[in-house]
Formats: sequence, structure tokens, C-alpha cells
Amino acid sequence: MAVTKDGFDGRTYLFIRTNPSDTGMEPLPAGLPGWISPDIAILHPDGTRNGEANAGIEQKVEVYVNNLGGITATDAYVEVFVCNPSTVITPATATLIGSAFITVPGYGRESVQLSWIPQESEAGHRCLIARVCLPVPPDTFLDGSVFDVYGDRHVAQRNINIVKLNGESSKSFMFTIANPGKESGRFSISANWKKVAANDVPVQRAIGCGLVKFASVPLGEVTVRLQPGRQQPLPTTTPITGSLLGSGTATVSLNPQETAQASVNISVNPNAVPGELHLLEVSQWDLLQRKVIGGIWWVIQA
Repeated sequence: MAVTKDGFDGRTYLFIRTNPSDTGMEPLPAGLPGWISPDIAILHPDGTRNGEANAGIEQKVEVYVNNLGGITATDAYVEVFVCNPSTVITPATATLIGSAFITVPGYGRESVQLSWIPQESEAGHRCLIARVCLPVPPDTFLDGSVFDVYGDRHVAQRNINIVKLNGESSKSFMFTIANPGKESGRFSISANWKKVAANDVPVQRAIGCGLVKFASVPLGEVTVRLQPGRQQPLPTTTPITGSLLGSGTATVSLNPQETAQASVNISVNPNAVPGELHLLEVSQWDLLQRKVIGGIWWVIQA
């Protein structure tokens, strides 16, 4: 991404992209998934970059920080966290990987790499959070007790999981949902198969793979389940508009900072072409505020 001058000559303007189309605007424009940061990646010893962690091997988490301001951000502080697959990540559910200082020139960008040796429990595709703060002059996140990915340009998330069906006719994926707010809330968990056009470069970049064949027919039945006793009837009105093939929805009430386990089950469309990729998007909606507050992508190879 080329960072361009945007009228902030006498200040810094730091941000970590949380979507390939992110320009640092606060909040992130509606309709853009806020969990596919192209500025966060795992750097492997062979030089490859993706979102997959290998247990017991030293690798690095690479984070790019952008500065649209005209002055240098000296000694900005970058932190990186990891957690299990989750639609919403909170500091309480995340583990700090590491932190470092970074200097980002005006109208430029710079990267930092943090060493990480994942444990066996952390193997596979992880959910990563990165945030940046600059004490002087002040250019930092507003609330350190939450990860406000959508509302705060200093915080970004990479939340992509990739699996192979290996001939299975169905598959279930576990993930965590959370209420990041300070009041009780009611949430809708929506899982939808997304059709990816061959020329949809932003999505291909977010996934980390280009020139691949995405399916033109949807997955089969998609069902969202919550842990026993948590699933509730859908409200009579819901902010989820439109209807997509291969979709499922469930709702739940959560206390402040409470988490719950959920799963999405998919069955394979018999017309699916072996080897093609499917994109399944799971979103968490805040039914009171009528907006998406988090999500996760699963890229599924039939």
C-alpha cells in the first residue's frame, strides 16, 4: 500500500490496516470486514507469510504500521496478541506474544517482527491482534481494556482459518464469541457462504492466496450452534438483511465481558468441485447497536 499525504502535516497519524481497503478512517466504513488485516502475518523461517502457526518452531509475527502524518513517529509501541478462533477478541481472552518499539517516518510505513515459538495448543491458524500507541505526541488507542477493531485505527485483527475437508461430507468448527462491552447485550451469530469473483483482488489478498479457483456453487447446509442452554429464538426483527445460500444464524445474550463457545457445521454440496475453495464468513452482530462487531473467515477446500 502506498501511503499518501492526507493533510496531517504537523502531526502523526498512525494506523494498522484491518482490511485491505482500510485507509485509516475511523470508524471502519460499514460493509468492510474488520478481521482480515493485511498488515499482520506470520513470517516463517523459509520466508513465507500467512496466518498459520507451527508449534515448536521459532517464527515471527510481522506487523506493518502506517503513518499518514507529516512528522516521524519515534518509538511507537507495538503489541501483538494471539487467541483461539473467535469472532470478538478481548484482552481477557488473548495472550500477549510480545511487544517492541518502532519508528515510522512521516507519510510512510514500517514493520516490526516479534519472535514467537507457539506451543502445541497454539498450532494451526490463529487469531492475531496488533495495536500501536505513541505517547508523545499522543497518538494512541482510546481504551486499552478493549480491542476496538472497528472504531480505533490503532487496533487491527487477522482472523482467517483454513481447512481441508479431505473427502469428508460434513465438518464442524469451534470458535469463541464474546461481549466486549460494559453492559449486557444480545448478539446474533451469522454464518454465510460468500461467492468470490475471480477478479476480487482484495479478498484474495486478505486470504493470502491469489490465482486460485473459488467455487461458483455454495456449500451445503450451514448450521450455527451455541453451547447447551445458550441458544435463543431469533428476534422478530433483525439487522441481518438479504438472504444467501448456505447460511445459518443463532442468537445469544451475554453479560459484560462474558464469553461462550459456538460451532458452525457445514455439509458439502454434492455438486462441489474437488479442490475448489469456499469462503465461509461468520459475523457477530450487536442487535442493540445494529452493527457487526466482529467475525472470522474459514477458507474451506472441498
